[in-house]
Amino acid sequence: LRFFACIYQPIIKFLRWYIDNWITRLARLDPLPTNYSTPPTYSLRFTTDDVLRSSLFLWMAFGYCARNQSVAASTLVAWLLLGGGIAARVRNRASPPNSGGDAGAAIDAAASREETVVATSAVTSTAVSANRDSADSTTADDAKRTDRADDESERHARVVTRLKSKFPHATDAECRRFYACVKFDEREASARIESFLKWRSECGLYLAVDSNDVDPIHLETRSDGTIDFADFDKQIWDRAASMALSIVSESNQNEVTIRLPQILCSYECNPSSNINNNNNNNNNNHNNNNNNDDDDISPATDNPTKPRCKDGTRILHILPARLDLSLAAAPTYSLAAALYLDALLRRTDAERLTLVCDVRGGRGWANPTPMSTFPFIRSTSSLLGRHYPERLERMILFPMPKAAMWVWGAAQKCLDPNTASKVVVCSEVAEVEEGFLENGVMGLLEGRRRSFFVG
Repeated sequence: LRFFACIYQPIIKFLRWYIDNWITRLARLDPLPTNYSTPPTYSLRFTTDDVLRSSLFLWMAFGYCARNQSVAASTLVAWLLLGGGIAARVRNRASPPNSGGDAGAAIDAAASREETVVATSAVTSTAVSANRDSADSTTADDAKRTDRADDESERHARVVTRLKSKFPHATDAECRRFYACVKFDEREASARIESFLKWRSECGLYLAVDSNDVDPIHLETRSDGTIDFADFDKQIWDRAASMALSIVSESNQNEVTIRLPQILCSYECNPSSNINNNNNNNNNNHNNNNNNDDDDISPATDNPTKPRCKDGTRILHILPARLDLSLAAAPTYSLAAALYLDALLRRTDAERLTLVCDVRGGRGWANPTPMSTFPFIRSTSSLLGRHYPERLERMILFPMPKAAMWVWGAAQKCLDPNTASKVVVCSEVAEVEEGFLENGVMGLLEGRRRSFFVG
């Protein structure tokens, strides 16, 4: 592939240079001062008669080739005539497609440049007087828009209040997130919240947000009262995975002997864990207690630094190469990921996450093929999008070689459009570190990844 890329790219650049110079000379355009890393784009003017003539010429050329069994000469003549016809109808050169602007807009702007200059000179004096007259109307329009925005905010606040009163076990932040994810449709938001609370009940998660609902995971502490943060995070994952396996197999957690490999890593501990120890729905015992969202029962850890993205969002590290589908099906891993996320995030805030997905394999891991991970991607996207909307700030997928971009193209079809629009694909590790992460964060993520190596 590298040899092909080394040969292919120079050839493409040479052909672009050759064709562009040929058309430039025939159409009398200025040369393009670039290295032709992107294909030059032209704006043309042609009519239906041009299409008919081209079709007739191609039909005659194919007929000549079939009768005389001569391909080279007719192909050369067709190439010359086609290139000459294009050059004769080139009006100007437009911006390349990936130059940061819209090519169609550039073409329209170039096509109407002369008319714009004439029109501008003709209406300059009229525009000056019109601007004076429209100043007051613009101010009035701004005031009306501000009033409409205030009315819209008040309407949204009233809807959130109604949702909160209808679902007392849902927090204000959850009502706002579900309401926003359905484009402010109150009926759809109500159905989504009801489904979310039902799912929590089926999974044995507490419904009410209360200090008595906090069930800290039993952690092995050191003599000084602190714990190793990696062990803390691993025990949260093991607990979530054990719950997922017991839910899928409809058995007790104590009977689960399978240990799923940790595919999600966090670098910050949450003040509380929402995982219920008994995996039973004991919500009726907590419905009458007062809310207390500020309780902090987290054990002290030896992780004083909190690695974050440059925009301040928390990082959730994903290692899909650790996915071992011989131990459990993809939906089980998705459920474990949802329970793990539930244990990390406060239900009372609207914190967003940046998912850093490292697609590299590891020594001693399952290292599944990209195609075999698609069911996991599909089920996880569906489950998290259904019960944890408006939590994703972005997803960074790296390092993705250009030769393997087809994998992302296929995986993108498994995601909903909103999630797919938040995915950033990077080809190099340095690109991620320079563009999104704070200094030293990539080294911490890499150290955690290597700590999972076996052998």
